[in-house]
Amino acid sequence: MPLTKKLCSTLPGKTILFTDHGEDGVGRTDCAGLPRTADAARQDCRAARAIRTYEAAVSREMLCVLAECGASVYGITDPGRVEARVATFFFSLQERAAQEVVERLAAAGIRTRDGHMYDPR
Repeated sequence: MPLTKKLCSTLPGKTILFTDHGEDGVGRTDCAGLPRTADAARQDCRAARAIRTYEAAVSREMLCVLAECGASVYGITDPGRVEARVATFFFSLQERAAQEVVERLAAAGIRTRDGHMYDPR
């Protein structure tokens, strides 16, 4: 598979590998091993998209469950906008201490943490 301008534009680094001498540049770029690099970059992009799709589905479900529980969620709460947030949730429950929530979620196999997230323990 030759490395084309279109394919090159999807690679990280934004290096210009082509001149005005045609779609395939001046030489045979596949001799330099670049198609393997391009394939790896495409695989990385597909993997990242798959992870993001999975995170979005889990995030939508989490937002719905937190809403049903009456939790106060900080940040974007619209399940239709999960792509605009990271898959980390900061929430509180009015009737429950944070430590109790963490313990109950841990008992259900859900890893959580209470307190300041950037505070080393």
